[in-house]
Amino acid sequence: MIAEAQASIALVKRAITAYVDANFDVAHISNVGVSLNTVRGGLYILGYARAAEVVKKCSAFVAAHVQESNSGEQRHQLLETLADAVIGLEYYLIELDVSRDVNEDILRVAEDSLLALGYAVDPVNAQ
Repeated sequence: MIAEAQASIALVKRAITAYVDANFDVAHISNVGVSLNTVRGGLYILGYARAAEVVKKCSAFVAAHVQESNSGEQRHQLLETLADAVIGLEYYLIELDVSRDVNEDILRVAEDSLLALGYAVDPVNAQ
């Protein structure tokens, strides 16, 4: 299941890159929410609630971002911050794949990035 989560995160990264390259054509990120929710569900099932909450907040940001009409430069900055969160999550999944006893602090970069975007991870749900 971790390998599938890694593959989904790779797809999300490619979709976001295509979205930016296509001058923010929403069609490129239309399935990102589905991919992220699949990852989130798998992480919850496996007992990685904190990581699942990070994914949930990434998905919420993407859904809201599609509805907003930010300027190009602001969108780039927001998406760079989102990319930091996704990369932090990707690193967590890599470590999880190598060792099931991964240091949860690896998620801190992702959580800090999401906080900067206004999507703080709820510590109550992440336990």
